[in-house]
Amino acid sequence: MPVDHKEKAFESAIEHHLVTCAGYVKAEQGWFHQERALDPPQFLSFIQESQPKTWERLRKLLAERTEETLLDDLAKAMDTRGSLDVLRHGFKCYGEPIKAAYFRPATRMNPDDLALYQKNRLTVIRQLLFKATSSQALDLTLCLNGIPVVTAELKNPMTGQDVQSAMYSFMSQIIPFQDADLEKLYAFVRLLVPRLPKRGIGPAVVLEDEVALRFYRLQQTSEGSIALAAGERGTVRLNAGASE
Repeated sequence: MPVDHKEKAFESAIEHHLVTCAGYVKAEQGWFHQERALDPPQFLSFIQESQPKTWERLRKLLAERTEETLLDDLAKAMDTRGSLDVLRHGFKCYGEPIKAAYFRPATRMNPDDLALYQKNRLTVIRQLLFKATSSQALDLTLCLNGIPVVTAELKNPMTGQDVQSAMYSFMSQIIPFQDADLEKLYAFVRLLVPRLPKRGIGPAVVLEDEVALRFYRLQQTSEGSIALAAGERGTVRLNAGASE
């Protein structure tokens, strides 16, 4: 049976392992609130199950505004202090201390602490659309109680991609494109890498004889343009069809 080496298959395998072996639940990217950068249904369910008395006090005070107010205060806390600090120390909503997560107790002597720890919700989201103004998606996002803690950009080394490619691809999605020279260099290196001999094998390569970047086409994400000087030799085509 042939092995599927596509990134989508790798993505599916990771998700399957997390759901069947690691206690994760699959969450849909449609539930994710892009402006607040969190998964509201997961967080609200966690609060109601782990802190029911706090939830009821807020309901009596805020009524139908409870969910929106709680989510707004969570988002503000993450914006000012960072997600990790909020997960570790919680935040306040109308004076009520709110726990964003429960950490594993040092011992099992207190069953109540262990029960609270087990109420944490671990979810995995595939192809997360994290910006309302963009169709770019993160391959995998892992959340703790609806708060993203890990994102993954998957690459396939069998097609000449490596960890550097993944890092650049990830950063180019979350940071607005500004540096034309950096984009030119990245395009040139993508053409170059497949033509280099494996480490320790074969003669040295004269770069200008092997790769020539004649033009580059980039989908516009901000105002401006990219202009490249004509190369000296030949044409090399990328599989993606974006560069020559």
